[in-house]
Amino acid sequence: MGDFKPGGEFTRLLTALAAFNGLVLVTLIITYAVPVVQGAVARRKLAFSISLLGSSPQEMVWRAWQHNNTQGFENALGQISSDLIQCSEQRLAYPLLDLFHCRQSRFSLGVQLGRLDDALSLLTEGLQSDYRWNSFTVDNTRNVISHYLDRSEQKSNNADVGAPPLPAIGLLKIKNVPLADNQDDAFDHQKNRRVRLHRLVRREGWEWSAVEREDSDAL
Repeated sequence: MGDFKPGGEFTRLLTALAAFNGLVLVTLIITYAVPVVQGAVARRKLAFSISLLGSSPQEMVWRAWQHNNTQGFENALGQISSDLIQCSEQRLAYPLLDLFHCRQSRFSLGVQLGRLDDALSLLTEGLQSDYRWNSFTVDNTRNVISHYLDRSEQKSNNADVGAPPLPAIGLLKIKNVPLADNQDDAFDHQKNRRVRLHRLVRREGWEWSAVEREDSDAL
């Protein structure tokens, strides 16, 4: 209001520094907060896009198998991979994004990545050898998921988390999808990867059971 003013050279200097400091802080807060919010929205958007493929790993597999829509499924994977790369780099630039948790599993990126990765494991490892779904797009998607795990890994948290249960296959058996005889062998070399995914799911406030079904609220 102008009721007080600096009376000497030193106090005038301090006043100028305080004003400059306030301007810089406000500017930094705004320029940092906006990308963080955009990053949180991007993660929710990507998680919801993945959820549209199916509400469980076996439903994702069945929908891809039922419609025999290889091209459509791989187009969706291509877009998911592109968006996930962006989320990975945003996570590196803004670790604060890990503090944003979602109360609905369809918007939780960790839950949806666990679901998608199990579905891809079923398609590439869990089917009989003549029917396995191997392609450049699928391999790229799995590599991008690994990249995201590398970016978001926090070894100090949930270090005691073990490998989650194997994905359910009851629906696929009923629908006569040609599954491999021994799912334990098919998923054996995926153990470490699934442990890392389990940690990611737990860090976002969920149990692995949310990966196997569509939940409305966080556990």
